[in-house]
Amino acid sequence: MASIFPPELEREIFETTAILHPQTMPTLLPVAHRVLIWIEPLLYRFIILARGSIDEVVRRAMRVKPASFLEASIRHICISSSSRFSKEELCALLRLCTKLVSLTTSQAVPASELLPILAGMTQVRKWTGSLVDLFGGYDTIDLSHPFFRYLTHMDIIGDFEDDRNIPSLVALPALTHLALCGDGVLDDTVPRVLEQCTQLQVLVIVYHAIHAVTARQIAARPPTDDLRFVVCVYHNYLDDQWKIGVRRGTDFWSAAETFIARKRRGEIGGALYEFPIRVSSSKNCSTSSYYFLERPSE
Repeated sequence: MASIFPPELEREIFETTAILHPQTMPTLLPVAHRVLIWIEPLLYRFIILARGSIDEVVRRAMRVKPASFLEASIRHICISSSSRFSKEELCALLRLCTKLVSLTTSQAVPASELLPILAGMTQVRKWTGSLVDLFGGYDTIDLSHPFFRYLTHMDIIGDFEDDRNIPSLVALPALTHLALCGDGVLDDTVPRVLEQCTQLQVLVIVYHAIHAVTARQIAARPPTDDLRFVVCVYHNYLDDQWKIGVRRGTDFWSAAETFIARKRRGEIGGALYEFPIRVSSSKNCSTSSYYFLERPSE
């Protein structure tokens, strides 16, 4: 197919379409060889290891694609507990991903085998996972590990022992956004984190929808008046947070920033507030299925 636009503009059109509407990629790939070259890397831009069929697609790519192709293509990986990747396959994949910018690890991920690999991932900025699972126990958690030096966003799953970890959080040079699981947070954790981690811009306490009542109770009587604190309720992690974020939509981080900015401007007031976040990643989804709660100003 001959081009009617300058190559730079044509490439931008195809890539933008593929990123915003990934379901169109199979249709776009055979349009022309140059389009295949532009679009195929975007097929592997974000990878969710969650089901057998998806795992097999990634396995095949690891067999037939040059390592340089996967290294240049993969930017985001989410490893679900339902993945059928073996420990060896997982480590082999992550060794290829030297340009990864976000990583989500599950309880199924082995601990000690990952740490040497993560040490070399200097471009990862967002991480979601359990510190206990990653390090193999509370006693071995070490936030001075090189992997955490570059993180700006950290979503910690599971219990958070503030006495042990807050001093380590303070020492992280790049951390500006922190999310903690509501079920694993002690009563005085929030004020202590905000008081000591002055570099934080956002502190989100996250609850699954089945604990929405508890979330509303916390939001109605928050443990702090610090404007950086919000409570988030979500229904499905992959759909509500991860997919939306990597597709350049509004994930819960950017939504929290917007929410806090409105609080600072005094636009939020009244009784308990539920804030539906508009997203731009899908024409079929006008409102995300997570929201923020807070106790508005008196």
